[in-house]
Formats: sequence, structure tokens, C-alpha cells
Amino acid sequence: MGKIDILDLPFDQYSRNYIISAGIKKYKKANKLPGIKILDVGGRAGMLEHFIDPGDKLTLLDIRPGKEPNLVLGDGNKMNMFEDNSFDVVISSDVFEHINFKRRVSFIKESIRVSKGLIVLAAPFDSPEVKQAEKTAAAYFKKIAGERHLWLEEHIKNGLPSHKDLENLLDQEKLGYNCVFSNNTRDWLLFQLVIFYSHALKVEGKKLTRPLFRFYNQNFLELEEKTSSFYRRIYFITKRGEFKPSLEYSFSRGKYTRFIEKIFSLLFKLALDFKISEEDEIKKSKLLLRKNWLKTNNLAAQLEKKKSQLATKNYQLERLTAEMDLMRSSKFWKLRNRYLKLKNFRREDMSELQRKALSVAKREGIIKTVRYFFKYLAHGREYFQSGSHRKDDYREWINLKEKKDEKEISQKINELDYKPKISIITPVYNVDSKWLNQCVDSVVNQSYPHWELCLHDDASTKKETLNCLKKWKTCGDKRIRVSFGQNNQHISGASNEALKLATGEFILLLDNDDKLPENALYEYVKALNKNPKIDFIYSDEDKIDEKNRRLNPFFKPDWSPDMFLSMNYVCHSLFRRSIVNALGGFRKGYEGAQDYDLVLRFIERTSPEKIFHIPKILYHWRQIETSTSTGIAAKNYAGENSIKALNDYLKRNMVEGHAQEELSPGRFRIKRKIVGDPGVSIIIPFHDQTDVLIRCVESILTKTDYKNYEIVLVNNQSQEEKTRRYLEKLKDYPACKVLKYDKPFNFSTINNFAVSWSKNEYILFLNNDTEVITGEWLSAMLEQIQRPEVGAVGAKLLYPNNKIQHAGVILGTGIAGHAFKHLPEDNEGYMSQANIIKNYSAVTAACLLTKKSVFSKAGGFDEKNLSIAYNDIDLCLKIRKMGYLIVYTPYAKLYHYESLSRGDDEQLKTTHPEKYRRVKRERMHMFNKWRREIKNDPYYSPNLTRLKEDFSINLDAFPPRYV
Repeated sequence: MGKIDILDLPFDQYSRNYIISAGIKKYKKANKLPGIKILDVGGRAGMLEHFIDPGDKLTLLDIRPGKEPNLVLGDGNKMNMFEDNSFDVVISSDVFEHINFKRRVSFIKESIRVSKGLIVLAAPFDSPEVKQAEKTAAAYFKKIAGERHLWLEEHIKNGLPSHKDLENLLDQEKLGYNCVFSNNTRDWLLFQLVIFYSHALKVEGKKLTRPLFRFYNQNFLELEEKTSSFYRRIYFITKRGEFKPSLEYSFSRGKYTRFIEKIFSLLFKLALDFKISEEDEIKKSKLLLRKNWLKTNNLAAQLEKKKSQLATKNYQLERLTAEMDLMRSSKFWKLRNRYLKLKNFRREDMSELQRKALSVAKREGIIKTVRYFFKYLAHGREYFQSGSHRKDDYREWINLKEKKDEKEISQKINELDYKPKISIITPVYNVDSKWLNQCVDSVVNQSYPHWELCLHDDASTKKETLNCLKKWKTCGDKRIRVSFGQNNQHISGASNEALKLATGEFILLLDNDDKLPENALYEYVKALNKNPKIDFIYSDEDKIDEKNRRLNPFFKPDWSPDMFLSMNYVCHSLFRRSIVNALGGFRKGYEGAQDYDLVLRFIERTSPEKIFHIPKILYHWRQIETSTSTGIAAKNYAGENSIKALNDYLKRNMVEGHAQEELSPGRFRIKRKIVGDPGVSIIIPFHDQTDVLIRCVESILTKTDYKNYEIVLVNNQSQEEKTRRYLEKLKDYPACKVLKYDKPFNFSTINNFAVSWSKNEYILFLNNDTEVITGEWLSAMLEQIQRPEVGAVGAKLLYPNNKIQHAGVILGTGIAGHAFKHLPEDNEGYMSQANIIKNYSAVTAACLLTKKSVFSKAGGFDEKNLSIAYNDIDLCLKIRKMGYLIVYTPYAKLYHYESLSRGDDEQLKTTHPEKYRRVKRERMHMFNKWRREIKNDPYYSPNLTRLKEDFSINLDAFPPRYV
């Protein structure tokens, strides 16, 4: 191809080639590559050769034949002509949006396969702005040209690709990526109008558009307004190393004005030649502009009036809130709430209390039993709420999320390299034949065919059960294996008999009245193909009632060892059979908790890296009276045997402590013994607010059971005489020490400064607006932080009205949010998670305990980038990156007097512009630094919403806004 002037190229072709070539040059420089091999997929007419360095070798792959010497005919979905890692860079800049949505994943994976280091993917991605722009452009073209626009019609037919789906795929493949935006959506639409008018008039396009294209191409970096919506995204995806392909530019309002003038000047010339009455159109436009101008002025006046009214209302609301907080924290209010709960107490709750009372009496004696009993009465029915999702929400979720293409699954199964046999272990005893038939049918209907169903009858006395098993034994499917026991061995023994029938590499547990969805085994094997070293896989689950209606989904976190010790949340899972056999299978004497006991022993033989969670519903529990799925109370022995299994686990692992059942059935606490008498430094920064400080310090001194602590008060430029007098008084308390920090407030710097003065092994960061509630608050945190694998521990914080302020931190609700915020403290939250010890990615520094050595190794709080906000989240994520766990304990309980009416940070834009700019900077820093962790919090299911903090189901129409 001869030499061309690249400034004459169409605007979008020039800008994307320029950005791509600039990114490639940065990549070469970062990796010290002198000359590279580039594959341009679908790039026969892409003109990329005019932008890359002369020493780079370019290969074109296209389905259209041509005379280019470097052209290879082929399809980007099947690049069999190229070996793995054939090219340094693989580019597709005008292909992805034209591919059928079913083939897009294979296209990306093929690009990844043949690339050695960098993949560049450019396309318009699905967004309301882009869809509207394309819809408008298509309508204009049809009206002006009298025909359909082929490639726009193709976009609509195939559906624009989802950037969220792409980024999720890249995260799953563990690839790094950066995104650069190109072509303001508004300007792209204006360009299409010019091009379409030229086409309709059958005039020479280049003659009319060339000056416009040249002006844009020479200045496009200064014409791209950063705050606007963009038509095209360009992803730079790296298999090794990282680099930032972003371009430095500054938007020029003057050049943009000249650009718009050129656009409308050209449109005006075209319109004069077109067969319409332009004068009428201009008059209509002027009238419309005048009308809109008057309307805008009127709305602006109304807006100012509303702002004034809102400010007054906010002031009134703050006063009322303060009064309500005082009232709700009063003894009268607490007595009133207790009366209402007693009044609403149900007779049905009494049987649950009686069962619980027997369990507590056996473990802790009659005095504590009476104390617990009255505590249950005080809280009433809220202690028995399961925190499940609404049926309507779950039905909507199923319709939105569970779309399965059996043909596609069948094709993918054929393409699997690793196809292990899975043995499904099902003990049977006196089950109704209709449930057993449905159970077996769910296995027979599996998409993945390499399975065996191992059914063992535990000496059933019901003829219909035995006849049903005999029918399946003689059905002709050799994968169904049935054995019959002569003596009843209960669930553990029967499970071991079923295990003897197994020959597969993995076993999957299935109760005789439960069901598997058709894709269950395929999803397990798909995960094993990505990592064949996995030993243990668990999935999400739900319940099915007697009419096969699905309800009560349990959307689980990834592996959370502390949550597992608090409840058996993994349940029926997939295990490597060789490890199960080495453990001796299921243990007798643990009936009702035999699965829990097995997993507790199994995790000692594997590592967290070999435990995998699939966030899909792959198990349906049958909810009938005799099933454990209706509640552990259906099998009372399950709770006692669970405690027995947990105590065994503690003994095997030489952990000093014991397990005890908590307020809800099936929820446990590992109460660990504090080893030795380690010292704790409680660091409290403050600036005056003496009454607040007194309340905090006095609550520590009078209520804390654990005594080896010091209170380090950091005085940050206090001015009031009242403060000075209180600090003088504290000199009489040996546990209190005052440090002076005489510089402007910087949360990170102040706390780092205080830590440097501390001589103790453990550091507890505490806000001055907190108040201790429970005497064991410090010991409950200390028993967790003393574990070598734990790096930080957080507490349960309540507002003065006894609603939750903090019960752990969820990433991705913005940058981060507090779990179960505003939920009544009496309510246990989704699957009791507000009231159990569990792992999170982060906890708040309003009350955070850590080791001084870990804090120093992590570099402390970030003084430069996070002076006020997100410094605790950043610290926790640094600690996690070092390999430590973050633990939340509900047994450390404090009030946090943070205002309930605290507004959104966006309100600062008008009230405190400087604070708003600081918040935005800190948000952006966090997102850029921890993007992957924020988008994929392992301790929070992707099936739960990121738009709220209440663990409600994810029905979000749009992805969350992180910054």
C-alpha cells in the first residue's frame, strides 16, 4: 500500500489507531522490546501499518481476501493456524462488536492464547448513552438515505458487548488490564450526521469531510472532554507485567468551540442542498431553543428555592435526629422496646427456647441458663429470624441470571481436556419414592455424563423405598449403583457404605430427597479444568418445597475459615476421594453433623488455595418436615454433634478453647483462651469534645474485663479549658497516657505517630466517639488477634438507637461500605452473619486491633494519599496481601456515636468544595490501587447487591459506581 496522509483518515479510525500505537510503544518501552510481532485481527482495512514503528512486523488476519502480502485468511474465533504465544501483541480494533454474543468469549480466549504478552481490544461497549447514540444514528440514516445502515443494524442484532462481562472474564483469567476511552459520544453522533448527509446527497465525501477530519485528528486529544460519555473503550490486557497506556492531555474549550462551528457550518451547507425546507427547520429550532431557554431559567429559579427549603429541612432533621438519638439511648426507650417484644412473643418460640435451654444448662449451668432465657425473651422473635431473601426477589433473580444454553454447555463439555468421573454419594432410608425418584432423575439429567450414582439403603422398612431402589438398580444405566444394608447404621455408616461403591476421582454428597440442577456437575468439572489441583469445591444453594418451588437462596462467600468454624456454610460439596478415603470417611457418633466433621478433618489435609467456591446455585435442599433444611431443630442431635466435632478440631490443632452453640441453632462460637497476659495500647486521637472523650475513656476504665492495657490519648491541638482540666485529672490514672500532636489533623499521621510511641505487642485504634457496651469487648478481640494467621480484628459497632453501624466491611459498595448498616441489632442479618465470627476483607479503624509488627510491616496508615478516609480499608488490604486474615467478632460490642443523618459525600460538592476534592482524590487513589479487590470481594457474594449494604439479592440493572 502506498504512502498516505494519515490525517485524512476518518476521525474514529485515526484516534483509535493513534491510541493503540501509543500504548504499544509504551508497552515496548516498559518491557525493553526493540522490535515486536503484531497480529491485527480483522485489520485488512485498518491502516494500523501507518502508525506502528518501522521495525515491528505486522500480520493481518481477516475473513475477506485481498492482495496484502502479510494477509492471512481466517476467523478470529479459531486461529488454529497460529501456535500459542505466536505474537507479542494481538489487536482487534473493529471486530468485537460485530461478533455474535455467543462467540465473544471464545474470541477473547483465542486472542489470549496466541498473544505472548499484550492484547488490545477496542469496541463500543453497552451503555445507555452509546445505545441511544447508535439508535439515533440508525434512525437518521434510514430517514435520510432511505435504507438501513448495515453495521449499526449488526450492532443492534448482536447486542453491544458488556464491559462488565469482559472485565469479569479478565479477572477470572487473572489478567491485568487498563482501559482508555476514545471519541466523545456526542461528537461521534455529530460526525455520523455529516457522513450520512454526504452519503444521501451522493456528493464526494472526502471533499466535504476532509477539512473536518484533519482538524479533529490534529487536535483530538484536546477535544476529548474527560467528564463526558465516550463511544469507544480500548482495553490494554497484559499477560505479564503491567503498564499504564493512558495519554496525557488537557481539554481545550476554544478548540472545541471551533470544532463545533466547523461541524455545524458543514451541516448547514449540506442542508441547503437537501430537498427540505431548511428555513422552516431553522425557525422551528429557534422557537424550540427559546422555549427551552425560558424553561431552563424557570427551573433554575425553582432549584434555588428548593435548595433553600432543603437546607432548612436538613437543619430541622439534624435537630430531630439528635433528640431521637438521646431518647432511644434512654432507659425508658429500652424498657418500652422490651415490653413490645414480650407482648409479641409467640407460643411457637417456646419449644425452641426449651431446646436451647437444655443445651445451655448442660454446658454452662443453671445460672447462665436463666440469664440466657430472659435475654431470649427480651429480644423475642427477632432472634429466630433467618434473614432469608423475599421469594419475589429470588424468582426475579432466577429469571435474570440463570439462563442456560444446553447446546452450548454440551459443546463446551466436548472441548474439556480433563473429564474426571464424579461419584455421587447418597445414603437412603425410608424416603418417599416421589422424592427419591426426583433426586435420581436430577442426576440422570446432568449435562456432564461422566458420573456414577452410589445409592446405599440403610435397612429401610418402607416397601415403597425398597421397590423404588430396585427399579433404579435394574433400569439399565450402569452408572447407577445400588447396595442394600441388612442392619441400620444411621447416616454416617450408610454414607460410608455408599462411599465403598465409589470409583470416581471425586465424590459429591447428595441427600436422598434433594436435587441437583442440570448444570451442576459441568460447573464443577469446568472449575477443575481451570485448576486440576483443587481438592474441595462448594457452591451456593437454595431450598425447594414440596411443590418444587425454589426459595431461600444461600449466596456464600469464598473460603472463610472463621465463618466455617461458626457455621457449616459449605454443606454438600465436592471432595477429592483419595483424601476422604485417607480420613476413613464419615465418623460414627457424629450423626447430623457428619458432613461438618468430615470437612473439619478434610481442611487439615489440604490448603486454602485448593478450596474453591462456585457462586452459582448448584444444590437444591428439599424442605420437608424430616429434612435438616427446615432448621437444625428438625434433628436436635445435630447441634450437639457439631459442638463435639468442633471441639475435636480444636484438640487436633492444639487450640486452647472450646466450642459452644450460640443464640441460633447451627451457629457456634469458638471461645479461645488468651495465651499469657499481653499488653494492648488503645490509641484514641481527639480534639476537644471533652464530653465525648470522657464517655469513651470512662466506659473503658469501668467496663473492660481484660486489664493489661494502656489508653494512649493523642491531643490534636485542643484549645478548650475544659479539655485541659480533664487531662490533668487523668494523670491520676496510671493506665492513661497523653501524647501531644501539634499539627493539622491527618488521621493517618496521628495514629502512625502514636504507634511509634507504643511499647506493647498489640495496638487498638479507637475513635473518641465510641462507648464500650460489653465487658469482654477487648478480650473477645484479643483472643482472635493472638492467632498467628490473623492480622487485624474488628468489632460490632451500634448507633445509639441500637441499630448496626458496622459489622464488617463490604468492598464494592462505592469503594467500601459497612455490612448490615442500619439493621436492628436484635436481627441476626442474612444467614446470621451479623452475629457470628467471620472473615472480611476489611474492618473499620473506629475500633480495630492489630499486631504492632504487622502494622509496621504493612507500612502503617498511608499519610500521603489517605489522610482522612479509606486509610483503614487500605491498611486491611495491605495486611491481607501479606497473607493474614481479617476477623470480625460480634462479641466486641460498642456504641459509635457517628451521626445517623450523616449525608453522602456528594453533598460536600456544594457545602465544602475543598473537602469534596479531597474525598474524590482519596476515592480515586483507592480504586486505582485496589481495583481488582474492590470489584471482587472474596467475602461477599457477587449474587448480592453492591448498591446497598444489607446483603439483599443482586437485581441491579446497572453496575455499582465505585468512584
